[in-house]
Amino acid sequence: MSATNPAGTIAAYSVRKANGASSYIWTVPTGATIVSHPNGAGADDTLVHVIFDAGFTAGTISVASSNGCGASTPRTLNITTLQPMAPGGITAVETGVCPSRSYTYSLAYLPINATGINWAVPAGGTILSGQGTTSITVAYTDEAISGNVTAVAVSNCGASGTRKLSVKLPACTGGKPVTKTAVAESEFEVAVYPNPSQHLFNVKIKSRETGKIQVRVLDVMGREVSRKMAAGHETIMLGSELKAGTYFIEVVQNGKRSVTKVIRQ
Repeated sequence: MSATNPAGTIAAYSVRKANGASSYIWTVPTGATIVSHPNGAGADDTLVHVIFDAGFTAGTISVASSNGCGASTPRTLNITTLQPMAPGGITAVETGVCPSRSYTYSLAYLPINATGINWAVPAGGTILSGQGTTSITVAYTDEAISGNVTAVAVSNCGASGTRKLSVKLPACTGGKPVTKTAVAESEFEVAVYPNPSQHLFNVKIKSRETGKIQVRVLDVMGREVSRKMAAGHETIMLGSELKAGTYFIEVVQNGKRSVTKVIRQ
């Protein structure tokens, strides 16, 4: 006996022909209905099509062979609804920059037993395309964004747990990637070039103060990608390990902080 997933659509159940059988007696659990006998009645009735109500959770389907002398011991199969598995990790790729910034969020695959994905995005975001699939494109306003992108696997049997990806985007500044930032420019100045870059970024630091200078590369979620130490009046190179996307280069010295948005092509 074999069974297909009873996911709210027609499921087929079958047995091999039994020697000497002239007919078969099929029984389905509460919440299930036999809608057809594709091979007809009698000795060929080894296949049935069954549909399940929305409230069905579990039960047993059975079949016995019969002839003029009596019926066999039933063969049974326990069946349950198959809830969709939770989605795997969500990946994010920037597809548009300020002020018309956008991101694509994706899952590597459709979870087991799922027929689609229900996405939700934080305030300030609008799903442009892909709702119900494993990949969506989201447009964001130019204001600061904070919240979660969530994905829930769904099917006719129910919904999975929720997968979340934290989103924190700074407000856009003038609509263009910043290539130079300064704090008390006469004392502490940082320039990053070229920007955008296909290879490395040069980070030129000018500081009149003494003290260690920390340089960090952060992704769009604020997570540290790399870290270096530098000295005043030094130019360092960053970015050889970066994949294509948007990042932030943070330079800190004695409480002064410079953050530059960069794009790796």
